[in-house]
Amino acid sequence: MNQSRYSPGMHMTTEGQPSAPILQRTTPPLWLAALQITALATHWPLTLLIGPTRAVANAASVILLCGLMALAANLLYVIMLQLGVPGWKALGWASLGILLFWHINGLGADLLIPSWMLQAVLFTLVLTAAGRLADHRYMKVGMLAGSLTLGGTLAVSALVAAVTTPPPVVGAQQSVRDFTFQTQPDIYLVVLDGYARSDVIEQIFGYDNAPFETALSESGFEVYSEATANYPITHFSIPSLLNMSYMHGDQGPISNADLSKLAENIAGNNAVVRTVKANGYQYLHGETISQYNRCGDQVDFCLNGPFLDMTMYRLLQNTPIGALFYSATADPATWLNIQRIDQMRDWKSVERVLGRGPKFTFLHLILPHPPLFLDRDCQMRFDPDLRGSEMIRDDIPADRQDKRHAAWVEQIECANRATLDFIEQLEDDDVLIVTADHGSDATYRLFGDVGQYTADDLAERMPIFTAARVPQTCRGEIPEDVALVNLFRYVFACLADEAPDPLPDRTFVASFEGYIIEVKSPD
Repeated sequence: MNQSRYSPGMHMTTEGQPSAPILQRTTPPLWLAALQITALATHWPLTLLIGPTRAVANAASVILLCGLMALAANLLYVIMLQLGVPGWKALGWASLGILLFWHINGLGADLLIPSWMLQAVLFTLVLTAAGRLADHRYMKVGMLAGSLTLGGTLAVSALVAAVTTPPPVVGAQQSVRDFTFQTQPDIYLVVLDGYARSDVIEQIFGYDNAPFETALSESGFEVYSEATANYPITHFSIPSLLNMSYMHGDQGPISNADLSKLAENIAGNNAVVRTVKANGYQYLHGETISQYNRCGDQVDFCLNGPFLDMTMYRLLQNTPIGALFYSATADPATWLNIQRIDQMRDWKSVERVLGRGPKFTFLHLILPHPPLFLDRDCQMRFDPDLRGSEMIRDDIPADRQDKRHAAWVEQIECANRATLDFIEQLEDDDVLIVTADHGSDATYRLFGDVGQYTADDLAERMPIFTAARVPQTCRGEIPEDVALVNLFRYVFACLADEAPDPLPDRTFVASFEGYIIEVKSPD
């Protein structure tokens, strides 16, 4: 009598004959399951990269996180199979877990995902849940089709965006003459992000910044009481400072290629760095938290920013992992500020790696810019009311705005303290520039149509704190109403013992989507 043999993955019919393997009947093909989960695991990072918040997206971080999430999701699926969860149910649970991971706290609405994309996510979620509850083949097909369509649509959108992106139009619009320095002092540029001019601080926040200005004056600085920025956002204002030129002519809207070019400018591909290197300087660069301030090829020594940059943080902040990270370290900007302030307080140890020769140093602190997690002594504190990168937040009731204003003032005091500690370690003949890239935003809305900004918004956003210590022979040469675009034109002319050639003062209004218009004066 023939005996039927049983092997794993098979079950017996009532006649004792083996039927089709169980895994073949109950488990989707591994490649298809991996493809579905990968599509779900990457849909939100891809959305950030190609969607309305692309101006702050670091492509490397998006790709890294896509890969890690896809790998983790597929490992979860395989583990569930090994634990005996039927294949389609395992796929359904893994898919639901991925969707909940990305949307655990309404991440889509918080970061302005388009409504059609939210509908696609919900559609996929319903299909996935249905696939877990039903074993009908059409439901399985629908679940897979929905997931793959979502991921595929985003991938195709990214490809189309890459192919159709016009060539960059931003760039230095005015040439800069060659400067041959007659002296070679060390040069330091400290950018305090979002630091309003002192008269604006007193008017809006009720804080008297005179003691800080007095301390600077006693250290040989000139404080420019009418200084202004030419652009209201970092990724235009800092390139204008470092190129000594306006970055935009009359060519029209700014594309992704332009944003990448601006990032290259901040990373070291700019006129200021070329000038100092032509005069024999080494270049020390301090990174920040986004792709708009990284170390480029021209940098001789780099102070690295945090590994978990702003892109990864924004992707994770409303997920279970982000919730754990958030309460422990506040956010990357706070981490960066604490690290950079510690370096500034022990600056001689940092500079030892550079050796002899003149040095140009560029440091950018995310202070007093929100989030507002540093107190006046630069110690971290975690408070959900103080989170976010804008001063105005729709999710914060009006009665808590005063709390945010008070916290902003404390970060002004922290920035002042860190700057003075840094100055004390420098030589008296070093050239030092302390400036903001733009003003505060207690009334100014960062996101929105550029045509919606009012005169009051610009009256807060464009005046900036600016002070400089230049050689004694040049004191009084920089005007009180110096514009950011002209600051290095004056400083380098001083070092070259030449007459400055400042540009006409112009003001542009820009949004993070890249649209930009010039604000004309009434006359």
